[in-house]
Order: sequence, then C-alpha cells, then structure tokens
Amino acid sequence: MRLLTATTLLLATAAAAAPDITRRTVAGIDLVACKTPVAGVVTFRGSLPAGERLSPGAPLVASLTAAMLDRGTLRHDKFALAAKLEAVGASIRFSAGENLLSISGKCLRKDLPLVIALLAEQLRHPAFDPAELDRLKKQTAGRLRRARESTATLASIAFARALYPPDHPNYALTLDERLAALESATPENLRAFHAATYGPARCALVFAGDLDPDEIRAEIEKNFAGWTGGQPLPPPPPVPPRQPAAGQAA
Repeated sequence: MRLLTATTLLLATAAAAAPDITRRTVAGIDLVACKTPVAGVVTFRGSLPAGERLSPGAPLVASLTAAMLDRGTLRHDKFALAAKLEAVGASIRFSAGENLLSISGKCLRKDLPLVIALLAEQLRHPAFDPAELDRLKKQTAGRLRRARESTATLASIAFARALYPPDHPNYALTLDERLAALESATPENLRAFHAATYGPARCALVFAGDLDPDEIRAEIEKNFAGWTGGQPLPPPPPVPPRQPAAGQAA
C-alpha cells in the first residue's frame, strides 16, 4: 500500500475542493494556499521526507536534526530567532517521525513575509552549533533516563521488539541503545543528514487563513529560490507472509 501522509492527502484534494484554494509548484515546493473567512490570521502545515527511516544505522539523527532547526541558524542564534517570532506573536515548530519532518506554525497576515523568511532560514541554513547540540543531548538523555521508571514505556518497547524484526520501522530500540545512539551523535552527523534529506523534493506546504495566494507564492519564491535536494518517501516495509492458524495446513 502506498504511503500517504495527512499533508499528501490534503494536497491531493485541496485544489478541487473550493474556488479559494490554489495549488502550485513554487521553488520546487508543492504549495497550497487556502483563503478562509478568518480575519487577520494564517496557519500553515508542511512536511518533507526526513524521518528516522532515512537515517538507517544512525538512530535519533533525524529527530536531533529537527530539534536543532530552531536552535540557531547561520544568521541568527536561538535567542534572536525566538525574539523575532515572539515580538509578533508567531510560531514555527518542527518534529521528526518515522518518515517525515513535520512543520507547523501560525502568524498574523501582516507578518507572513517575516515568518516565511524565518521558516526558510531554519530549513535551509541551520547552524548545528556544537554547544547547542550538547545541551539538547543532555535534555534528551534526561528524558530517556526518566523513561526507565515508566512501566508503560518499557512494556511498549518490549512488545515492539517481540513483534517486529530489527529492520522493520516499528521495531523499537531499548532505552540503553537510544542513549548510546544519542551519545554518539555529532554535529557532522546532523549536517550530513540535513544535506542528504532536506530540500524541495516531496516538500509540501499548506497555508490557510486570511491570505493572498499571490503574496504567498511570491514570498516562497523569494525565500526558497535555489533550494535543491531532498529525498522521496521511503518505500513501505514488506508485508510478512501470513502464518497459518493453529491446526490449519500451510
């Protein structure tokens, strides 16, 4: 079965859903703009293939890369980025799952040029500052050590390890394996993963609210022009052969 995401499903139907929805490829990005009656506010969602399955043999690298996007770029440190967004009451968030980097945010219409510029800056030019990565690793390690006290977490890991083979995306590393992977992650690992996976290929962005589609397209073109690279979605895992029930012939 072909892997589809919520963003992909939305993109597949959005342009035909209403006359106020437009879909274009802009700077290589699949861009949807949806004008709604909500006054003054714009919300956006997006994704690109940069999840854990695209970093085989390097657990947590995708998650750490996503978590470092708002911790400083080549132009602004994390405090400057946060201050610019806080000053206008806007937000930009990133998170990595098994297959995708997820993007979300919200701002006032008048602040769209600033927010799109910061979004592009964080996606294209993260700094991966070693000191910031060390702080992130310590915070993550603390959460993983606390998880040792959660019987629900331990049971979930044991269940996934018993049910799936190690090459399956639903297989779970032990907490000690995650801590070891975390300890070994370096800024160079994150830069290499970013260079290999981040780009407009299969990147989708959806903006909805009080907006002008032409303005959105112009800002995306201005800030993402020249961005290259990216990866296709990884293929779905193979379906294991069905085992006959007890008492049935194979």
